[in-house]
Amino acid sequence: MTANLPTTNWASHLGGCCGFWLWSVVGLGATLGFISLGWLAALPVALVAYFVTRRAEWKDGPVLFGLLAGAGLCFLLVAAINWNGWHHRTPGNEYPNPYHWGGVGLTLVVVAALSYAVGRSRSS
Repeated sequence: MTANLPTTNWASHLGGCCGFWLWSVVGLGATLGFISLGWLAALPVALVAYFVTRRAEWKDGPVLFGLLAGAGLCFLLVAAINWNGWHHRTPGNEYPNPYHWGGVGLTLVVVAALSYAVGRSRSS
């Protein structure tokens, strides 16, 4: 008795992952633009989003979970920036707790990656 293992198309998988991570760059830039950078981030994000949507397989589907992963990367960036200052704080300092920011960011990235994997397996 032999098991038929599913064959995977590596080029399709690599293209899908590339689309997911490009959408995460768009999500990171949009979140940074919304939180702090404003219009400074809007032009590069719009440019990347324009080029990403030119490919038919990246316009819709599970690759759009990359936007959620990009928002999570923004939270992880805030946690990393505040890591050293929070550990060397004195009472009364208003450093954001990096564990809270990192927990939310890691949760968003993991949920987005798992949702992408499930969505991709259902669509193939």
